[in-house]
Amino acid sequence: MHYLVLAVESTGDSVGTMIIVQRTFSSDTELTKAELERMFYVAHWKEFAELSESEPTDGWTDDDFQEFYEENDGIIDIDHIFQSNTPIHLEEVAK
Repeated sequence: MHYLVLAVESTGDSVGTMIIVQRTFSSDTELTKAELERMFYVAHWKEFAELSESEPTDGWTDDDFQEFYEENDGIIDIDHIFQSNTPIHLEEVAK
């Protein structure tokens, strides 16, 4: 199964900028909505920390990444989850 997860992230700036975030996942078995949401959030928190933190994040737990993201005023909400038997891309669902 192939999945495309779309979310909206608020940057926390004074103008209220919103950013569309997309992530793709593949699995040999069908994933639940809760599993996909968790995979999405953890991947996003990790990427945010690795781009923002000057010190190594080796040894951080998923909770550490989440805490770091939230301490830096990160807000992200999943908007849509698309599922397909073949790889799926944003251009395909935007039509």
